[in-house]
Amino acid sequence: MSPTASLPPRLRFALGKVSAALLTVLCAAWATTLGPIPGVIAWVTAEHVLVALLLAGAPAAGRPWPPDGEIDPQPQSGPWGGRRPRPVRTPFTRGVRP
Repeated sequence: MSPTASLPPRLRFALGKVSAALLTVLCAAWATTLGPIPGVIAWVTAEHVLVALLLAGAPAAGRPWPPDGEIDPQPQSGPWGGRRPRPVRTPFTRGVRP
């Protein structure tokens, strides 16, 4: 049995994020010892990983979480709710439909 099995799920998730962040920084620091080019590549990659870890579990902007009521209160008949979205008209499309 895992030592973290008795912890609440949110705490376990937070500890996992901290562990992943620590591992990312340690790997990037180790790659820096291999030379400047691997070091730069490692830190750029680590930056992206750390941002992904920061945003992991964050609610989407403008959407309440957990959702109020039912997940899908209005039945949809298609991927766009039964109607297609209007095509975006820009100076580059010149009215060309997709």
